[in-house]
Amino acid sequence: YYALLKWNPAARFSVSGGLHLISTVAGANQYTTRMFYGKIAYQKHLFDVSLSGSTYANNGSYNQAGFHAGITIPQLNRFYLHSDLYYLAGAAGNNMVYNQGVGFMPMKRLWLEVFSTEGKQQNFVDMNGVYIYNSGDYSTFKTGGTLFYYLNNHIRLFGNYSYDTKYYNNNQFYPQHSITGGIIWKL
Repeated sequence: YYALLKWNPAARFSVSGGLHLISTVAGANQYTTRMFYGKIAYQKHLFDVSLSGSTYANNGSYNQAGFHAGITIPQLNRFYLHSDLYYLAGAAGNNMVYNQGVGFMPMKRLWLEVFSTEGKQQNFVDMNGVYIYNSGDYSTFKTGGTLFYYLNNHIRLFGNYSYDTKYYNNNQFYPQHSITGGIIWKL
């Protein structure tokens, strides 16, 4: 289960807090934990920045801090460029994860986004705390794209393709392709 509350004390400033209840079954064992997520964000004209953090315990303690910076260029079909830098500290070791992406609107109601993420993504918290990459076979590189179609102000359809370089036992490599899709409904 996942819940995120967002509060806008000012027009350009927001504060978010989230809770993710996690339960995983691996063989005969069940692991249950809670992940807490927080974020402060500021937007001014074409620029946006944010600081985020998360913490959870699962066979050790894991903490993450992140910085996001983005710029929108409306003259280029609402072109959006962003970079994110995360510091992960925990039982699996300390490391950095870097993400960069670009999005634009090729036609009305259609948004296309491409991205690349590099770094050891073991116990990595992404997408405002929705995803927690805590499997034994972790990614070190991920790239892909997402297409959003806006049906109206409340409903979006999306499709995503991603390619991962994954490792297990710290030296065994394999590629992974993923295709997902869904509906986003904003109340």
